[in-house]
Amino acid sequence: MVRNYKRKKEKTYCCETLLEAVRLVKQKQLTSYAAAERFNIPRSTIISHVYATRGQKQANPGKNTVFSRSCEQEISSYLHIMEKNGFPLTSKEVKALVSEYIKRNGIVTPFREDMPFREDMIGFVVFARETVYR
Repeated sequence: MVRNYKRKKEKTYCCETLLEAVRLVKQKQLTSYAAAERFNIPRSTIISHVYATRGQKQANPGKNTVFSRSCEQEISSYLHIMEKNGFPLTSKEVKALVSEYIKRNGIVTPFREDMPFREDMIGFVVFARETVYR
């Protein structure tokens, strides 16, 4: 893609008119053709928004987290305390501690034998770093 890309055609509508057109089409008060003509919005854009093939479909993209935000912060704080006191942990030890936390608190998880997967640990490490350096 060109480094200094400029749109050749600017939008002729604003977000509010698009949302209004989509609302009317969803409520079957207007057809997509009529809404496109009335609001001067391309029909393909209206259809894309009606069937949610464009734009953000959910608040948090990606798979759902196993732990709540507060639970992750609690586990993260435990790990930081151990690190401050001179006990750095390997990923296997962190997995074992998380597994123990799950068992003691009776949390239902999709983990096999309550042991987190490698991908989950990578996500958690990224989260833990963000909480430390904020």
